[in-house]
Amino acid sequence: MNTAGKILANSKGRSNTKFGLQLFQFEYHLVYQCKEILLHWTTMKILNMSSFPPRCYYCDSKNFGSVDGYERHIVTRHPNLPGYPGPADIQFYRLVNQDMYWEREIKADFEWK
Repeated sequence: MNTAGKILANSKGRSNTKFGLQLFQFEYHLVYQCKEILLHWTTMKILNMSSFPPRCYYCDSKNFGSVDGYERHIVTRHPNLPGYPGPADIQFYRLVNQDMYWEREIKADFEWK
């Protein structure tokens, strides 16, 4: 049984009102997001992906050595800019994509109505 089927089976006691449908959609979306987070974490561990980028998004600095070094650089040299920019940040600030897992756009498999 797929995830939607499990949620539907658990929600049989709910009424078929608009609120019941919205609650079902919210639960399904929550399960989907948790699944995506787990997929990101598992992929990062399996591929031994770094938890910080190889170089700064905003300047030519590189070789930070650790997450702390990267975050210290971002906070001190680039205040008020995101250290781990998502797809919207990359587009807004016109940054170069570094193929990090947080840059990936997550698609929802349903649409809120």
